[in-house]
Amino acid sequence: MYCKKCGNEIKDSANFCRNCGTKIDVAEYRPLIRVNFYSEDWTRRRVFAIASMPYYDVMADENFIYFIKLPKYDSSLVGLIVGLLLFNIIGAFIGASIGSSSDAKKRGLYRAAWIDSGNKIISNDFAKDIQIKIPINEARELLTLKKHQIFFSNGKEKFVLRKNKGEVERLNNFLQSDVL
Repeated sequence: MYCKKCGNEIKDSANFCRNCGTKIDVAEYRPLIRVNFYSEDWTRRRVFAIASMPYYDVMADENFIYFIKLPKYDSSLVGLIVGLLLFNIIGAFIGASIGSSSDAKKRGLYRAAWIDSGNKIISNDFAKDIQIKIPINEARELLTLKKHQIFFSNGKEKFVLRKNKGEVERLNNFLQSDVL
C-alpha cells in the first residue's frame, strides 16, 4: 500500500509512513470496491492548449463508470516558457517534455492515495475528484467511442476525452464483454 499523504510505498504491517511520519489507519487502506477497468491520463479535448492540460482517469466498478479529474500541474508549461526564452523552439519542446514527465510523476503520486499498483482501490479519496459518474447499464447509450476519443453526452452536458487507439479499444472491449 501507499501513504495517502506523500505516496511513498509502505509495508502492510506499518503503523507510520517511514517517509513523512503519517499515522497509518489500516481500515482506510482496505479495498473498498472491485475495479473492473482502470485507465490513466486521458486528456480533455480543448480548442487551444499547448501545455498544462487537464487529465482524467477512467475507472469502472460493478455499478458505475467514473471520469476522475486529476489536478493540473504546470511543470510542462513552465518548461515550455523557459525553453522558449532561453533557447529556441527546440529548447521549448525539450523543456515542455521534461516538465510533462514531472507532471506525470505528480499525477502518479496523487492517484497513489486511492489506487495501488495492482489497480485495487485502497481508499475512496477518488470520490472528491469525480467529474462524471455514469451508471454502467446506461454506458452504451451515453458513451460513443471513436478511434482516439470518448464522447459523452446526456443532452445537457458534452464531454470529450482523448487517448491512444489501444486504450479506446481496451475500453470498448470492456464495455462489450463486461457491460452488455
